[in-house]
Amino acid sequence: MSALQREEAGWNRDDDRFGRRRREYVESLTSAVALKPEGTTLESGDRAVWLLVDGTRDGLIRTRGQDVPLPGCRDGKQTQSKGGGQSETVECSPLPVYVADLPTDAKAMLDYLYHHSSGGNPRDQQAFTTAADLIREAYLSPAALAAVFDAVARIQGVDVTGEVSDLAGRHGVAVALTQVQGMRTELIFDKGSRRATSSPPRPC
Repeated sequence: MSALQREEAGWNRDDDRFGRRRREYVESLTSAVALKPEGTTLESGDRAVWLLVDGTRDGLIRTRGQDVPLPGCRDGKQTQSKGGGQSETVECSPLPVYVADLPTDAKAMLDYLYHHSSGGNPRDQQAFTTAADLIREAYLSPAALAAVFDAVARIQGVDVTGEVSDLAGRHGVAVALTQVQGMRTELIFDKGSRRATSSPPRPC
């Protein structure tokens, strides 16, 4: 995913559905692997995301012409759509877009990625996925972003590749991991600033 634009001013100045609080807007180019009878292909498309900075109010994803609501977490409760007009209220913790106290050195960030990982994948792959989720649509300080790059480069099985380009045509350096499912994912950073530019999956 290539983060092309970020705003804290609001979702849309003419649309107050989400309330007048600090928000982040991310416009992206996305890529996804499509499995078709003729083989595996990589398809790209536009994606726009509106998120409240503290994670307490509802957000929205707009991708491939469809709107997908992102329920916020208020008072420890979140209402999730279950399809067919049904919904379910579950316990939750707010997921803020801006995390102020992220580590800014590689070792501490590596510990953070492993400690905050969950899921059924191998431990190293899960830490890599946590890093990808962290940089994809959240706001990180420049120092924290640089720490993510240096930390991910230390994960077992990760390759550092130079002279790569993202979907928007911007050049950078990538840290890449081939997952147990057979998919190779690259997190691409600007060479000088270590600013994240994208995380495109690639079929192997």
